[in-house]
Amino acid sequence: MATIETAQHSKSSGVKKLVKKSTRVDLTPMVDLGFLLITFFVFTSALSKPRVMPVNEPNDKDSSVYSKVCASCALTLAPVSNGVIYYYEGMAEDKPAVKTTGFSADGLRSIILQKKAALAALNDASKELVLIIKPGDESTCRNFVDMLDEVLINNVKHYFLAEPDAADRLLIPGLWK
Repeated sequence: MATIETAQHSKSSGVKKLVKKSTRVDLTPMVDLGFLLITFFVFTSALSKPRVMPVNEPNDKDSSVYSKVCASCALTLAPVSNGVIYYYEGMAEDKPAVKTTGFSADGLRSIILQKKAALAALNDASKELVLIIKPGDESTCRNFVDMLDEVLINNVKHYFLAEPDAADRLLIPGLWK
């Protein structure tokens, strides 16, 4: 706290003199507040570290990746521009029906939930959803990040990013060059 010291003169002459007061400010509380603020900001910045979601990519040297995925478990997604997603269930070699959807709650999320429910109804623990993401040429990074968000929200354990093969190019012509 601040203290004010006054000097008193014992001489009493008839002339009044100006009494100078000296002030002394104690900065201890201000230093304490500074350390509290520094501690707070260091602690909160340590808690808010960004986390990176892992992206699984198939092994280019091993072409038997697709043979390990059961055809009934696979859901292939191909995002394109304007938030449109082409998707099909199963493998492209079987020529499944290609459908379109979007990133809304009634779109991609409901498709993933329906596929997970259909696989859970089979009562086979080995049959889990495998999500294969094959971005189109006009797809943006935002589309890919939105798709990974849906993977995280829906707790999809098996997903990977893949390049389209010849069967995909025949199934959805014009999507990839």
